[in-house]
Amino acid sequence: MRHQLALEKDKSEKTKENAKKLWNENIEEADLVIKYSKENLKEQLITADIITAEAIQFQALANDKIGNTENALSLFSEAENLTVKTDSPETQLLRARILDSHAWTLLFSLGREKDAAVLFEESLQCKELFQDKTGMAISTTGLAICANKMGDTQKSLERLEQARSLNNETGSYEFEVRNLLEIIKAQQILGNENAVSDAIKEAKEILESGQITDLAVLNNLKEELSGIEKETLPES
Repeated sequence: MRHQLALEKDKSEKTKENAKKLWNENIEEADLVIKYSKENLKEQLITADIITAEAIQFQALANDKIGNTENALSLFSEAENLTVKTDSPETQLLRARILDSHAWTLLFSLGREKDAAVLFEESLQCKELFQDKTGMAISTTGLAICANKMGDTQKSLERLEQARSLNNETGSYEFEVRNLLEIIKAQQILGNENAVSDAIKEAKEILESGQITDLAVLNNLKEELSGIEKETLPES
C-alpha cells in the first residue's frame, strides 16, 4: 500500500494510471477475502466479522484513492457496523482504526474537519480504554490537524505535543517526522520562526539518521520537508 501511495506522488499520467490499477486490484483481492470469510467461517461469526471488516476497510481506502469517495464513506460505515457485535479488545481496536480511516477521508478528501474530529475523538476514547499508545498518538494527531484547519492553531500545537509524547513511548521515527511537519505548519501560522527552524532541523536529523528504512516513505518525507523549507527559508 505504501508503494502505491509513493506512486501517486509522481504526477505523470502513466504513474497515476499504474496506481489506480493497483488500487482496483486491491479491491478485487478484498472481495475474495470477504467471499471466503462468508462461505468458510460461518461457524466462527466473530472471526468472520473481523476479517470481513478489515477487508471492507481496505476496499474503502482503495475506493477513496481512485476517486469513489462517497462509496468509500458507505464502506467505512459498513465496516464499523461489523465491529459493534463484540466488546473484545481486538475488535474494538479494529473499530477505532476504521474510525480513523473514515476520519482521514472526511478530512482530506472532503474537507469536513468537524465531522472528522468527532470520529477521531471517538477513536481516541476507545484506544485510551485499551491503552493503545501508538493508536492514541495517531488519533491525537488527527485531532491536531482538524483543530488547525478550524483555525485553532494553539490547540493544534498542544495536541501535536501530546502526540509526540505518546509516540516517544513507542518509537516510530516515521510518525515523529510526520508530526514535526505538522508542527512546522502550525508554527508558521503563528509566525514563530525559531520554532520552525528548530523543527526543520530535528526532522532533518531523523531523516538522515538511517532510522527510516522504507525508501518510498523516506523519499516522500524528504520531498515534503524540502517543499516546506523552500516556502519557509529566505532565498540566498
